[in-house]
Amino acid sequence: GTDRPSVSVSVSTRNAVANLNVNQHLNQLTVNDTGTAVITHSGGTNIVVTNGITTNGTGKLDIADNKVLVKGGTLGTWDPTANGGAGAYNGITGMIQTGRAGGAWNGPGIITSETYAQSPNILTTVAVASADDLGRVGGTLLGESVESGDVLVMYTYAGDANLDGRINGDDYFAIDSHVNVAGATGYENGDFNLDGRINGDDYFLIDSNINNQSLGVFATSAGVGG
Repeated sequence: GTDRPSVSVSVSTRNAVANLNVNQHLNQLTVNDTGTAVITHSGGTNIVVTNGITTNGTGKLDIADNKVLVKGGTLGTWDPTANGGAGAYNGITGMIQTGRAGGAWNGPGIITSETYAQSPNILTTVAVASADDLGRVGGTLLGESVESGDVLVMYTYAGDANLDGRINGDDYFAIDSHVNVAGATGYENGDFNLDGRINGDDYFLIDSNINNQSLGVFATSAGVGG
């Protein structure tokens, strides 16, 4: 049902894989150590709506080319004291950072197994932002209502700051507005490689992809992108 029923999916058996091949409305999605939950490749038309995501140990959620809407989720912030002082994101952004694993996308947390994201490819990524920051409150994501406090997770082009499925001037405005702002972090502000800094590495991603949007517009509505 669309009210996110009191059903939780827990992937607990060692090396178990749970395939989510249709849209899901869940209370909680938990992937325990060595397990994997996979949202089946769908051409970007599948979505999981949940009240929360937890990955433990080496557990992974592979969103493939799809989307996740976390109701009332914790986007996460950059903690410069984490990871032995090297810094790290927490919250859902932290799960994507660890899953990204420097571009290999084989770490624990939230990943994509899509070829276009795998290093040395840099065309796509798993983007994340809050509905409030994007101005998407009251809108929809693949037909699902987006409310204040929700966190959007989406497979899209690396550099798509506002998660509309394409790269254009709006995305350059986001990174240009934050590159020289002290303490600015977050994917939606231009930290496209999730290293806690907005700098030339992030411009390299968006500049490399602006004229190489060969996969078309990634769907954000029941029809096409936008």
